[in-house]
Amino acid sequence: MGKQAYEEKLAALAGLRAVSDRAKVLEALRKALRDKNNYYVSKAAALAGEMGFGELTQELVGAFDRFLAEPVKNDPQCWAKEAIVRALKEVGHRNSAVYVKGIQHVQMEPVWGREVDTADGLRGACALMLADSELDDVEVLNLLSVALADGYRQVRVEVARAMGQLGCREALPLLRFKALIGDEDAEVVGHCLAAMLEIGKGEEVSFVARFLEGKNDEMRAEAASVLAVSKEAGAFEALHRYWKQVLPEELRESLLLSLGASPQRQAAALLATIVEDGDEPMKRIAMAREALQQSRYWREFAGDA
Repeated sequence: MGKQAYEEKLAALAGLRAVSDRAKVLEALRKALRDKNNYYVSKAAALAGEMGFGELTQELVGAFDRFLAEPVKNDPQCWAKEAIVRALKEVGHRNSAVYVKGIQHVQMEPVWGREVDTADGLRGACALMLADSELDDVEVLNLLSVALADGYRQVRVEVARAMGQLGCREALPLLRFKALIGDEDAEVVGHCLAAMLEIGKGEEVSFVARFLEGKNDEMRAEAASVLAVSKEAGAFEALHRYWKQVLPEELRESLLLSLGASPQRQAAALLATIVEDGDEPMKRIAMAREALQQSRYWREFAGDA
Protein backbone atom coordinates (compact mmCIF):
# COMPACT_ATOMS: atom_id res chain seq x y z
CA MET A 1 0.00 0.00 0.00
CA GLY A 2 1.32 3.41 -0.97
CA LYS A 3 1.90 6.20 1.52
CA GLN A 4 -1.10 8.25 0.37
CA ALA A 5 -3.45 5.27 0.48
CA TYR A 6 -2.23 4.37 3.97
CA GLU A 7 -2.73 7.93 5.22
CA GLU A 8 -6.25 7.89 3.79
CA LYS A 9 -6.88 4.60 5.59
CA LEU A 10 -5.73 6.13 8.90
CA ALA A 11 -7.89 9.20 8.27
CA ALA A 12 -10.92 7.00 7.63
CA LEU A 13 -10.28 5.20 10.91
CA ALA A 14 -10.05 8.48 12.81
CA GLY A 15 -13.23 9.63 11.07
CA LEU A 16 -15.19 6.90 12.84
CA ARG A 17 -15.45 9.25 15.84
CA ALA A 18 -17.95 11.30 13.85
CA VAL A 19 -20.11 8.33 12.79
CA SER A 20 -23.33 8.09 14.79
CA ASP A 21 -24.22 4.54 13.76
CA ARG A 22 -22.70 2.47 16.58
CA ALA A 23 -23.12 -0.82 14.73
CA LYS A 24 -21.25 0.55 11.73
CA VAL A 25 -18.39 1.82 13.90
CA LEU A 26 -18.24 -1.48 15.75
CA GLU A 27 -17.93 -3.48 12.55
CA ALA A 28 -15.29 -1.12 11.14
CA LEU A 29 -13.19 -1.42 14.31
CA ARG A 30 -13.61 -5.17 14.40
CA LYS A 31 -12.18 -5.31 10.89
CA ALA A 32 -9.40 -2.85 11.74
CA LEU A 33 -8.25 -4.96 14.69
CA ARG A 34 -7.65 -7.85 12.28
CA ASP A 35 -5.25 -5.76 10.20
CA LYS A 36 -1.61 -6.84 9.92
CA ASN A 37 -0.16 -3.33 10.35
CA ASN A 38 0.73 -2.85 14.01
CA TYR A 39 0.51 0.95 13.95
CA TYR A 40 -2.91 0.83 12.33
CA VAL A 41 -4.12 -1.69 14.90
CA SER A 42 -2.73 0.50 17.70
CA LYS A 43 -4.91 3.36 16.46
CA ALA A 44 -7.94 1.08 16.16
CA ALA A 45 -7.38 -0.24 19.69
CA ALA A 46 -7.03 3.28 21.10
CA LEU A 47 -10.29 4.25 19.42
CA ALA A 48 -12.06 1.14 20.73
CA GLY A 49 -10.97 2.05 24.26
CA GLU A 50 -11.84 5.71 23.86
CA MET A 51 -15.35 4.86 22.65
CA GLY A 52 -15.88 2.21 25.31
CA PHE A 53 -16.47 -0.73 23.00
CA GLY A 54 -16.45 -3.57 25.50
CA GLU A 55 -17.96 -5.71 22.75
CA LEU A 56 -14.51 -5.76 21.14
CA THR A 57 -12.74 -7.38 24.10
CA GLN A 58 -12.38 -10.70 22.31
CA GLU A 59 -10.93 -9.03 19.21
CA LEU A 60 -8.52 -6.98 21.34
CA VAL A 61 -7.28 -10.05 23.20
CA GLY A 62 -6.96 -11.98 19.95
CA ALA A 63 -4.95 -9.17 18.36
CA PHE A 64 -2.65 -9.05 21.39
CA ASP A 65 -1.86 -12.75 21.09
CA ARG A 66 -1.37 -12.41 17.35
CA PHE A 67 1.23 -9.66 17.80
CA LEU A 68 3.08 -11.70 20.42
CA ALA A 69 4.09 -14.08 17.61
CA GLU A 70 7.34 -12.93 16.00
CA PRO A 71 6.90 -9.63 17.83
CA VAL A 72 9.93 -7.79 16.42
CA LYS A 73 8.68 -8.45 12.90
CA ASN A 74 4.95 -8.07 13.51
CA ASP A 75 4.83 -5.40 16.22
CA PRO A 76 7.98 -3.27 16.27
CA GLN A 77 8.08 -0.79 19.16
CA CYS A 78 5.21 -2.76 20.78
CA TRP A 79 2.78 -0.19 19.42
CA ALA A 80 -0.13 -2.60 19.00
CA LYS A 81 0.31 -4.61 22.21
CA GLU A 82 0.67 -1.56 24.44
CA ALA A 83 -2.31 0.20 22.85
CA ILE A 84 -4.40 -2.95 23.25
CA VAL A 85 -3.61 -3.18 26.97
CA ARG A 86 -4.57 0.46 27.45
CA ALA A 87 -7.80 -0.14 25.50
CA LEU A 88 -8.62 -3.15 27.67
CA LYS A 89 -8.22 -0.90 30.69
CA GLU A 90 -10.73 1.57 29.24
CA VAL A 91 -13.33 -1.16 28.66
CA GLY A 92 -12.82 -2.63 32.16
CA HIS A 93 -11.30 -5.96 31.17
CA ARG A 94 -10.13 -7.66 34.39
CA ASN A 95 -9.09 -11.08 33.13
CA SER A 96 -5.39 -11.33 33.92
CA ALA A 97 -4.17 -13.56 31.06
CA VAL A 98 -3.09 -10.72 28.75
CA TYR A 99 -1.49 -8.74 31.58
CA VAL A 100 0.50 -11.73 32.85
CA LYS A 101 1.91 -12.25 29.36
CA GLY A 102 2.58 -8.55 28.96
CA ILE A 103 4.45 -7.95 32.21
CA GLN A 104 6.82 -10.79 31.34
CA HIS A 105 7.38 -9.77 27.73
CA VAL A 106 10.81 -8.56 26.66
CA GLN A 107 11.29 -7.37 23.08
CA MET A 108 14.85 -6.70 22.01
CA GLU A 109 15.05 -4.70 18.78
CA PRO A 110 18.03 -3.40 16.80
CA VAL A 111 18.40 0.37 17.24
CA TRP A 112 21.43 2.29 15.96
CA GLY A 113 23.78 -0.68 16.00
CA ARG A 114 22.65 -2.09 19.35
CA GLU A 115 19.63 -3.85 20.79
CA VAL A 116 17.03 -2.09 22.93
CA ASP A 117 14.10 -3.54 24.84
CA THR A 118 11.00 -1.80 23.46
CA ALA A 119 8.48 -3.53 25.75
CA ASP A 120 9.09 -1.40 28.86
CA GLY A 121 5.92 0.63 28.32
CA LEU A 122 3.94 -2.56 27.87
CA ARG A 123 5.30 -4.08 31.09
CA GLY A 124 4.51 -0.92 33.04
CA ALA A 125 0.95 -0.78 31.71
CA CYS A 126 0.41 -4.46 32.52
CA ALA A 127 1.70 -3.96 36.07
CA LEU A 128 -1.02 -1.41 36.72
CA MET A 129 -3.66 -3.61 35.12
CA LEU A 130 -2.68 -6.63 37.20
CA ALA A 131 -3.41 -4.61 40.34
CA ASP A 132 -6.99 -4.24 39.14
CA SER A 133 -7.39 -7.75 37.74
CA GLU A 134 -9.22 -10.76 39.15
CA LEU A 135 -5.92 -12.46 40.00
CA ASP A 136 -5.23 -13.30 43.65
CA ASP A 137 -3.27 -10.56 45.45
CA VAL A 138 -0.37 -12.87 46.32
CA GLU A 139 -0.06 -14.01 42.70
CA VAL A 140 -0.07 -10.38 41.59
CA LEU A 141 2.66 -9.56 44.11
CA ASN A 142 4.76 -12.46 42.88
CA LEU A 143 4.69 -10.95 39.38
CA LEU A 144 5.20 -7.37 40.59
CA SER A 145 8.12 -8.30 42.84
CA VAL A 146 10.05 -9.56 39.82
CA ALA A 147 9.15 -6.47 37.80
CA LEU A 148 10.29 -4.22 40.67
CA ALA A 149 13.81 -5.24 39.66
CA ASP A 150 13.20 -4.44 35.98
CA GLY A 151 16.09 -2.78 34.17
CA TYR A 152 13.88 0.11 33.02
CA ARG A 153 13.11 2.94 35.42
CA GLN A 154 9.56 3.54 34.20
CA VAL A 155 8.61 -0.09 34.74
CA ARG A 156 9.84 0.09 38.33
CA VAL A 157 7.86 3.29 38.85
CA GLU A 158 4.66 1.71 37.52
CA VAL A 159 5.21 -1.41 39.63
CA ALA A 160 5.50 0.71 42.79
CA ARG A 161 2.32 2.54 41.78
CA ALA A 162 0.62 -0.79 41.12
CA MET A 163 1.51 -2.03 44.61
CA GLY A 164 -0.06 1.07 46.11
CA GLN A 165 -3.10 0.59 43.90
CA LEU A 166 -3.35 -3.08 44.94
CA GLY A 167 -3.57 -1.87 48.52
CA CYS A 168 -2.70 -5.11 50.31
CA ARG A 169 -0.46 -5.02 53.36
CA GLU A 170 1.58 -7.94 52.03
CA ALA A 171 3.19 -5.44 49.66
CA LEU A 172 4.69 -3.40 52.51
CA PRO A 173 7.77 -5.59 53.16
CA LEU A 174 8.64 -5.53 49.45
CA LEU A 175 8.28 -1.76 49.31
CA ARG A 176 10.30 -1.27 52.49
CA PHE A 177 13.08 -3.48 51.19
CA LYS A 178 13.21 -1.68 47.84
CA ALA A 179 13.24 1.72 49.57
CA LEU A 180 16.07 0.67 51.86
CA ILE A 181 18.33 -0.83 49.20
CA GLY A 182 17.63 2.18 46.99
CA ASP A 183 17.50 2.69 43.25
CA GLU A 184 19.66 4.49 40.73
CA ASP A 185 16.66 6.79 40.21
CA ALA A 186 15.32 8.49 43.35
CA GLU A 187 11.86 8.78 41.77
CA VAL A 188 11.44 5.00 41.98
CA VAL A 189 12.06 5.04 45.73
CA GLY A 190 9.74 8.04 45.98
CA HIS A 191 6.93 6.01 44.42
CA CYS A 192 7.67 3.14 46.79
CA LEU A 193 7.32 5.51 49.74
CA ALA A 194 4.10 6.92 48.31
CA ALA A 195 2.70 3.40 47.92
CA MET A 196 3.60 2.63 51.51
CA LEU A 197 1.68 5.64 52.77
CA GLU A 198 -1.25 4.69 50.55
CA ILE A 199 -1.35 1.17 52.01
CA GLY A 200 -0.22 1.68 55.60
CA LYS A 201 -1.56 5.20 56.16
CA GLY A 202 -0.23 6.83 59.33
CA GLU A 203 1.66 3.73 60.39
CA GLU A 204 4.25 4.32 57.67
CA VAL A 205 4.82 8.04 58.22
CA SER A 206 7.79 7.54 60.55
CA PHE A 207 9.45 5.13 58.11
CA VAL A 208 9.05 7.57 55.22
CA ALA A 209 10.22 10.49 57.38
CA ARG A 210 13.54 8.77 58.06
CA PHE A 211 14.47 9.42 54.42
CA LEU A 212 14.41 13.16 55.18
CA GLU A 213 17.55 12.61 57.23
CA GLY A 214 19.53 10.78 54.54
CA LYS A 215 22.58 12.06 52.69
CA ASN A 216 21.07 11.92 49.21
CA ASP A 217 19.43 15.26 48.47
CA GLU A 218 17.29 13.86 45.65
CA MET A 219 15.93 11.20 47.96
CA ARG A 220 15.27 13.74 50.69
CA ALA A 221 13.32 15.83 48.20
CA GLU A 222 11.33 12.76 47.12
CA ALA A 223 10.44 11.91 50.72
CA ALA A 224 9.39 15.50 51.37
CA SER A 225 7.20 15.50 48.28
CA VAL A 226 5.55 12.22 49.30
CA LEU A 227 4.85 13.44 52.83
CA ALA A 228 3.55 16.76 51.53
CA VAL A 229 0.69 15.21 49.59
CA SER A 230 -0.27 12.84 52.43
CA LYS A 231 -3.44 13.44 54.42
CA GLU A 232 -1.93 11.89 57.54
CA ALA A 233 -1.46 14.38 60.38
CA GLY A 234 1.98 13.05 61.22
CA ALA A 235 3.17 13.75 57.68
CA PHE A 236 2.94 17.52 58.09
CA GLU A 237 4.49 17.35 61.54
CA ALA A 238 7.50 15.56 60.05
CA LEU A 239 7.81 18.19 57.33
CA HIS A 240 7.50 21.03 59.82
CA ARG A 241 10.36 19.59 61.90
CA TYR A 242 12.35 19.17 58.72
CA TRP A 243 11.78 22.81 57.71
CA LYS A 244 13.29 23.99 61.01
CA GLN A 245 16.58 22.24 60.26
CA VAL A 246 19.56 23.82 58.49
CA LEU A 247 18.99 22.64 54.92
CA PRO A 248 20.70 23.22 51.58
CA GLU A 249 18.94 25.99 49.68
CA GLU A 250 17.71 23.69 46.90
CA LEU A 251 16.06 21.37 49.42
CA ARG A 252 14.39 24.25 51.22
CA GLU A 253 13.02 25.58 47.94
CA SER A 254 11.82 22.12 46.94
CA LEU A 255 10.09 21.75 50.30
CA LEU A 256 8.27 25.06 49.85
CA LEU A 257 6.84 23.92 46.54
CA SER A 258 5.88 20.55 48.03
CA LEU A 259 3.97 22.26 50.83
CA GLY A 260 1.82 23.95 48.21
CA ALA A 261 0.57 20.52 47.14
CA SER A 262 -0.34 19.48 50.66
CA PRO A 263 -4.01 18.67 51.36
CA GLN A 264 -3.54 19.88 54.94
CA ARG A 265 -4.47 23.33 56.17
CA GLN A 266 -1.40 23.50 58.43
CA ALA A 267 0.86 23.47 55.37
CA ALA A 268 -0.90 26.51 53.92
CA ALA A 269 -0.71 28.21 57.31
CA LEU A 270 3.06 27.68 57.41
CA LEU A 271 3.46 29.12 53.92
CA ALA A 272 1.32 32.12 54.85
CA THR A 273 3.46 32.69 57.97
CA ILE A 274 6.64 32.65 55.86
CA VAL A 275 5.13 35.23 53.52
CA GLU A 276 3.65 37.42 56.25
CA ASP A 277 6.60 37.49 58.65
CA GLY A 278 9.10 38.27 55.93
CA ASP A 279 11.98 36.79 57.93
CA GLU A 280 13.19 34.61 55.06
CA PRO A 281 15.23 35.73 52.03
CA MET A 282 13.14 37.36 49.30
CA LYS A 283 13.52 34.37 46.97
CA ARG A 284 12.07 32.02 49.56
CA ILE A 285 9.22 34.40 50.33
CA ALA A 286 8.40 34.61 46.64
CA MET A 287 8.46 30.82 46.35
CA ALA A 288 6.27 30.45 49.45
CA ARG A 289 3.77 32.86 47.90
CA GLU A 290 3.84 30.87 44.66
CA ALA A 291 3.34 27.62 46.56
CA LEU A 292 0.50 29.08 48.60
CA GLN A 293 -1.27 30.11 45.41
CA GLN A 294 -1.31 26.43 44.40
CA SER A 295 -2.82 25.37 47.72
CA ARG A 296 -6.47 24.45 48.08
CA TYR A 297 -6.51 26.88 51.01
CA TRP A 298 -5.31 29.83 48.92
CA ARG A 299 -8.46 31.92 49.36
CA GLU A 300 -8.46 31.45 53.13
CA PHE A 301 -4.93 32.83 53.40
CA ALA A 302 -5.05 35.26 50.47
CA GLY A 303 -5.07 38.25 52.77
CA ASP A 304 -1.81 37.16 54.38
CA ALA A 305 -0.11 36.37 51.06
